[in-house]
Amino acid sequence: MTSSKNRTQYWQEQINAFNESGLSQREYCRQSNLGYWSFNQWKRRIENKQKTPSVIEIQSRPARPFATPEDRIIISVNNNLQLTIPATAEMINAIIKALGESTCK
Repeated sequence: MTSSKNRTQYWQEQINAFNESGLSQREYCRQSNLGYWSFNQWKRRIENKQKTPSVIEIQSRPARPFATPEDRIIISVNNNLQLTIPATAEMINAIIKALGESTCK
């Protein structure tokens, strides 16, 4: 075994003992004659190696253009006024901007 493996094994044993001790990290280090910051660094290093990345499966669909000639936005006010506009990114951004600047009195 290399000295790197020996060190990792030593610190893993210390971390296991700490987890079973019920003591705070500072108190465990004091009673075990370990440097708090060294223990903390090794604990994080070993815990990070043990973490497994989460895998999320994503179902993909064929890409569709944002707006097709049939895509429209219909704005209706009290069934008296109806406005139909193309649903393009530029038009939607303009509507959002105009609504954000408007005030009701």
